[in-house]
Amino acid sequence: MGDSPSSSLFAQIHPVAPSHSAPSRHLPQQAFASIEYPGPVSHPSAILNLVSQDDINECFNAPITEGNILEMSYRPGDRSCVPVRGNKVPSQKLLLKIVKRHRRKEEEGHVSRRRGKDREGADEGVFTAEIVGPVNQTVRFRSMADWHYTPNPNGRVSQVYDILRDLNYDAILDYKIPPLDETYLELVEPAEGSSSSMPTYRSLLDLQPPPTFSERRLPPAFGFKQPPQVGVEDWEDEKTGQIRKRYVNKARYVALGTESISHVHKPEEVPTGPPAKVKTRMAKLDLQVLKKLKELFDERPVWTRAALLAQLNVEEVTKVNREKAYLSSAAYTFGTGPYWKCLVRYGYDPVAIPEARMYQRIWFYVSPARSRGMHRDEEEEEAEGQVGAQTKQEWEAEQLELIEQGKRPPIDRTRPHIFDGQVLNRHRPDYQLCDIEDPLIRRYINKQSAWMDKCDPRDGWYATQTMDIIKALVRHKFIRIRKTGLSPSAAECAEIIVKIETSGTKEL
Repeated sequence: MGDSPSSSLFAQIHPVAPSHSAPSRHLPQQAFASIEYPGPVSHPSAILNLVSQDDINECFNAPITEGNILEMSYRPGDRSCVPVRGNKVPSQKLLLKIVKRHRRKEEEGHVSRRRGKDREGADEGVFTAEIVGPVNQTVRFRSMADWHYTPNPNGRVSQVYDILRDLNYDAILDYKIPPLDETYLELVEPAEGSSSSMPTYRSLLDLQPPPTFSERRLPPAFGFKQPPQVGVEDWEDEKTGQIRKRYVNKARYVALGTESISHVHKPEEVPTGPPAKVKTRMAKLDLQVLKKLKELFDERPVWTRAALLAQLNVEEVTKVNREKAYLSSAAYTFGTGPYWKCLVRYGYDPVAIPEARMYQRIWFYVSPARSRGMHRDEEEEEAEGQVGAQTKQEWEAEQLELIEQGKRPPIDRTRPHIFDGQVLNRHRPDYQLCDIEDPLIRRYINKQSAWMDKCDPRDGWYATQTMDIIKALVRHKFIRIRKTGLSPSAAECAEIIVKIETSGTKEL
């Protein structure tokens, strides 16, 4: 079977070269510009029927910072037709000149006799390609073909428009305002054979089309889906008491959210009470839930969201998740630092109180992309990649299988925030120091020589080396338990501690 014309063209543009070198082609210095016409092209000069040569020259000769629009009108004689706009962009293309060799008549007769035997092979060597030069600028038409309509050309407003557009001085002086015609609708006679009995009217307002209907260059490809900031939430109908679902714009629904401050702040910036909008909303909330939240924050001034919700029953959790004003009525939060996203009691500043070191939060992201950690073996990196790809549903399904096999106790929904170094009750590593019960890690949490006098934005109230050891042990144990269900040996943990204490490297 012979080669096709396309394969012959490819062979001429890219001839087979020795393995030790690549083919070279001469690149002319003459640069070109191109226009991507949005339709079938009969000849390049046909574009001049829709765009003038002066407009093309002005577009391509203008600086890159201005004059980057080329307007194309499908109806050049219709002034009400809104043109389609194209944008000039830099491009890195090559202009190829493709030449088809024409055979002589006697050669064509010879080929026709061979066509039945070797039709594809007879077309070898028909095309040749030559690089003419680079294409540095391209005009692309990606915007919408805008709406338009043609008003009555004999209308009084259309006549004024035409006179002003043409700057007809004599016509402007001779123009007289016609008497007002208050007939704004005209009955349209039904077409022949139409069975509709409803009358049809045509507007006589003589409104002129605007210069442009839409400023969008590209139509929004939303795919009939809600935007990402819109979510579904439950709400209670005050009249019927039914729980229904509605769409809420989460990006704008922030008036009742918890107030946030930075780790570096002034004492007067610490919130002492809920905002006015939250106080107004509190009158419609469940008083029993508000009372319980206040008692929890009196007992412990700093909570993570998971730890706080673990203290509530299912009905109370549903109400708190449905209404943001519950949490913002009792606490504020931090946007940075070791208490990031923690819920803090109003008036309590953990950055200024050394005893708040026990409420510091440590977390880490288990992801295959995070490979910066040192002193980790291949097994640990493989485990981190596996657990990082798991979702909450996948992890819970996996734990249910282990429970049925008797390899782990049931998941305790009241202890998702507790880390004891033996069993995991949550798929995400996010703990406060006061909720870590592992004896080895508690030894470093209670190490008074590592307590600092100032709260650091990264390490909080602890020395850097001690905090690195705490984070490294939590990470290593969490990943090993999640993969194997067993806690790592004391020798493995001792190796991590020794490497951090001796070399000062961070096991993160």
